[in-house]
Amino acid sequence: MNFLVILQRLVNKIDLEIDLLKWWFKLAPLRNIHAQQKEKTLLVCAMLSITATAKAEALFSAVLRKRGFKLVVLLPYSSPILERCFCSIGNVEFIYLNDFLNSEDIQNANFSSERYLGVIGNFVELFNLNIDGVRTGQNVLSKSLRTLRVGTIDFSNTTHLELIRKNLSESIQISIAIRKILSQVRPDLALFNERGYTPAGEIFDACLVNGIDVIQWLGSPLKNCLVYKRYNLENRDQHPLSISQKGWEFLLSHNSSKEMQNRIMVHLQENYHAEGWYNHQQLNVGKKIREKSDICLQLGLDPTKKTAVVFSHILYDATFFYGSSLFPDYLTWLLETVRLAISNSSINWIIKVHPVNVWRSRMDGAPMEQLEVKAINEAFGQLPPHIKFILADSDINTYSLFSFIDYGLTVRGTIGMELPCFGIPVITAGTGRYSGHGFTIEPTSIEEYGNILLNLQELAPLGSDEIRKAQLFAYGTLILRGIPMDALQFAYNEKIIFSKARKMNVNLSREKALNLENSADLGLFQDWVCNGDLDELFREFV
Repeated sequence: MNFLVILQRLVNKIDLEIDLLKWWFKLAPLRNIHAQQKEKTLLVCAMLSITATAKAEALFSAVLRKRGFKLVVLLPYSSPILERCFCSIGNVEFIYLNDFLNSEDIQNANFSSERYLGVIGNFVELFNLNIDGVRTGQNVLSKSLRTLRVGTIDFSNTTHLELIRKNLSESIQISIAIRKILSQVRPDLALFNERGYTPAGEIFDACLVNGIDVIQWLGSPLKNCLVYKRYNLENRDQHPLSISQKGWEFLLSHNSSKEMQNRIMVHLQENYHAEGWYNHQQLNVGKKIREKSDICLQLGLDPTKKTAVVFSHILYDATFFYGSSLFPDYLTWLLETVRLAISNSSINWIIKVHPVNVWRSRMDGAPMEQLEVKAINEAFGQLPPHIKFILADSDINTYSLFSFIDYGLTVRGTIGMELPCFGIPVITAGTGRYSGHGFTIEPTSIEEYGNILLNLQELAPLGSDEIRKAQLFAYGTLILRGIPMDALQFAYNEKIIFSKARKMNVNLSREKALNLENSADLGLFQDWVCNGDLDELFREFV
């Protein structure tokens, strides 16, 4: 290890220690607060936490402790840094998943893994593997794709199969451990940030199976906002930005619906122009709004033809968490879509590689790969001239496309509710947060999907009623669902001289710490969790 690497680690550690000392000092008022008698138990699932999320969950826990919750934090193993984040609010009980596994449990899990793989022969069979209510197969496949950074699992590939075997055993071990933990802790409420990937996915499902009230919190598409979602077995496949049926009816019948429609259109324009869209992922940094003529010239499009854009997904990220799909994975969908596009030269086709490839590769510490382009080139070789790419690191701002393209294609991406706001039809290849709301084209079979794409140029723009529904849904999910931060402030991509320890951080003033329960964000969270006591507008959407 060279000197510069050692020095960087030392600088990072010093910076983190200073930050934790400041955090400890700011939260001193919380350590002096005497909570109500402990009548309930809150289990915080911090299995995949970093210091920023641990700080946020410490603040959520602090306001719930005042309402009579005993705090238990679940970690995979002892983590002094994360534990200090939580202990800044006072006494906390920590339990470690590894302490609930013995050699016999591990041996049994390994045996079960071999037994299941002995009868599972393909992707679909593993995907459908459900053990005691836990979606084991989905969790195993999601983690394996993410680890390998590939779009599909090849069951004839020894490396892929060995990873599946390892991850299946691990998933079963986690399920064994969490059954013991829930039996001992008996939580009334479980709090999650990450609820999909192993080990959080197994714990999430186990809590729901056991009838535990489950809350997920996460960052909103809006700058300086958070989103909360309450889950049960019936809605566990729903995206956290989904809207309830009651909320949807509220939007459709609201006497200010026209104003909502106008606001979402202004909102979309402002956020794409101001680089504020999913700002923590920096999706629009360096992107420019371009004219149709410029894009046609740059990409070599035929300006006399209609244009369809295939909005690719990250092939290995969060693949199976929300809804159902026509195709087994995003890679299969992408390749089948390109195959159909090759056969339809009546229109321009653009394959838009997801810009989050850049951010995800940086977060994973991996080289930036455009896996979609590589997979398409391997499958088809030289593409015909009516198919073009917009790469992940292109300088073309997505908003540039909204003014001139005619069709969009996705499985369940956010673009599926943005384009219809502009009257642009979107063909989906799976269900998601906006399915069934009357503004997307939702084929129910692969054959139907193919027929639509082969005749896509015949599809008319959306009508006024469809546009209205799209705009109201987008307003509800992208604006109303976001709860503005007040006491709790996330800082993304902080610029700390020399240090790389804090890609994300949480800031809180000492004054806010004195009165957390009356803050606009944590006070609202506390009331909603404990009483369902939100005003009418928020109650319908959270």
